[in-house]
Amino acid sequence: PAPCVILTSEKLNKLKRHEQFLLLNAHRQNDVYSTYSGWQLYDLLEAVGALGKMRYITVISHDGFRKDYDRHEIYNPFPRTVFYGDMDRKKFLGDCPPWVVYPDKLPVGVESGKEIPGEQRLILADSKNGKPLVPLGRNEEGKLTGEGPLRTILPLRKNAPPDQSMKTSNPECPNPFNENNHHNSGDCARGVIAIAVHPLPKGTKEPDWQSKADELLQSGSVMIFGAIEVETPIKTSKTP
Repeated sequence: PAPCVILTSEKLNKLKRHEQFLLLNAHRQNDVYSTYSGWQLYDLLEAVGALGKMRYITVISHDGFRKDYDRHEIYNPFPRTVFYGDMDRKKFLGDCPPWVVYPDKLPVGVESGKEIPGEQRLILADSKNGKPLVPLGRNEEGKLTGEGPLRTILPLRKNAPPDQSMKTSNPECPNPFNENNHHNSGDCARGVIAIAVHPLPKGTKEPDWQSKADELLQSGSVMIFGAIEVETPIKTSKTP
């Protein structure tokens, strides 16, 4: 198997945290503004000695979903975006149902029509609006519920106001679905349990993360394997 390390929640919490307020723009569901907190993927990969060798990573969810992220997305901040408030008001919606969800309280400095303050990065989040992420599960119909304990959060690649769901049939509703917008919600992997760092060392294969999937999910841990230095110590945060 490829070199492998498991970052438990205890080890993760020794790393510097990052918090950001952003929009998750969806194809078929509501568009949601939230504050996510966790760790930059850059910092996680640096902690396991992966930055020098990495070409890209594959994030693996408990249900087997896989999502690739490239070096540019890991190394660089994303463009600043504008906060679009009041899109849930009758004055804006008319007779159309609301599709943009806002938190009960906006972060300090966030104002409608202005750029959202703070740096936007690709992160592995464990909290949303100050509360732990609801663990990934399934309802009675077999549909996935929850998003945690760990979820990757990919910011928008370009600024645009929240658009309608692609399922919306009323052409009179404002901000119709625009396929050219970045719908980043689908780029955010839920229930993350493992991260493959490519290229895997020659002659190696993925470790058996499947047998540990339930344990990783329940404990809020993540297995990182591939082009890493297993002996690299986990750096502790210098911030309080």
